[in-house]
Amino acid sequence: MGASSIHERIGTKVATLVIFFDLLKGFVFGLLLITSIPYGKEFFNICAICVILGHIFPFQKKNTGGRGVLISAGILLSIIPISMTIGSIFIVSYKLIYKDSAPAVILSMPIILVFAYIAPSNKLFFSPIEELLFIYIPIILILIVKRIWPYGFMEKHLSKKIIYNRLLLDRDEMEH
Repeated sequence: MGASSIHERIGTKVATLVIFFDLLKGFVFGLLLITSIPYGKEFFNICAICVILGHIFPFQKKNTGGRGVLISAGILLSIIPISMTIGSIFIVSYKLIYKDSAPAVILSMPIILVFAYIAPSNKLFFSPIEELLFIYIPIILILIVKRIWPYGFMEKHLSKKIIYNRLLLDRDEMEH
């Protein structure tokens, strides 16, 4: 269960703990992976993507995990702290103004990508193009796919309206 579901069902305090620990889990894992870079960039990329996929599709829960936003954010925060801080400020500001963070997460992705490309923070490890192609774009694609198909790929009916609502609003129907 993700932080949004916990917030709706249990409350803000517990959801805040979930947010903190999911971010921390991704951040610590990202730092551990950075120390593994001498073993190869490919090792880092594969491990980062596998951790996110494992969080989204946990085999012990029959592949019904969360959306992987916070674990992804934690990993990216360890790699590109400046870009992720800017993206996080955007998400929190949007949430405070509009009371909905779902569109902010999607809208923050290009902001984070632009800042990561303009001001890469790990020039010693990755070039901006390598970061873009092998870390950020796969993570963004995973997040988008999980939003469009939250219940798996076997859905019978998937209209443009459903895709729009899931992608930008992170829900099936607009609330009135």
